[in-house]
Amino acid sequence: MNWYKDSLLCLNEAEEIIQQIEELEKNSIHDIELLERCKPKIKNCLENCRSPLDYISNYLFDTYCKENYTFKQLKNIKHNYPISYKKHKLHNNLHANFIGLNDTRHDIVKEIEKSQPFKDNEQWLSQLTFLVNENKHAKLTFNTSEKSINIKSLEFGGAKFTNITMTNVGVPIRIGNQDYDLINTFPPGSINQDITAKNKLSFEELKLPVIETLKQIYKGVSDTINSIEETL
Repeated sequence: MNWYKDSLLCLNEAEEIIQQIEELEKNSIHDIELLERCKPKIKNCLENCRSPLDYISNYLFDTYCKENYTFKQLKNIKHNYPISYKKHKLHNNLHANFIGLNDTRHDIVKEIEKSQPFKDNEQWLSQLTFLVNENKHAKLTFNTSEKSINIKSLEFGGAKFTNITMTNVGVPIRIGNQDYDLINTFPPGSINQDITAKNKLSFEELKLPVIETLKQIYKGVSDTINSIEETL
């Protein structure tokens, strides 16, 4: 198996899925049912981001570590891509599950360190690990949406509204018994309309926006496998 080629195929697929989720989220302001189509795409995207890390860990283990284990040990060893919140715990992990890697390819270990959550601003790996585990246990959930309507300018019936943001408002405007959602329907005689509306998906447990989080994970995986490939 060419681990790097297969990794790029997975990442290309993940990138396409992120674009599809963006489009569904954008269009869901007119059809809320489109958000339901995002869930399987999110799961597929996460798996396609996780696979390259599995590929590189398998490659590193087979190339530099496997010969250091007995046949019996190989039956029980776990060589998933390591994740640690303390530097010493990472090296304990590598010592137990990747014997010999630090001795023969310390440069690779330094690249692995760069991806870890104990590094400043490197949280993508912990987010990916959490979300993939949630996925496997069928608990991956997201808030259906946060709906926001931004009014830069709207005039009708002698009233003028400027620079107003409405979030999760069921009925933005009601005149008599008539409702106006400011997306598909507007008050009669409205002028100078400058209004945008959108839904925004968020991962419920992480309290993070779905698309931005997926992009961050995608970038983190891409940067990691590219840096390891260059070091190899």
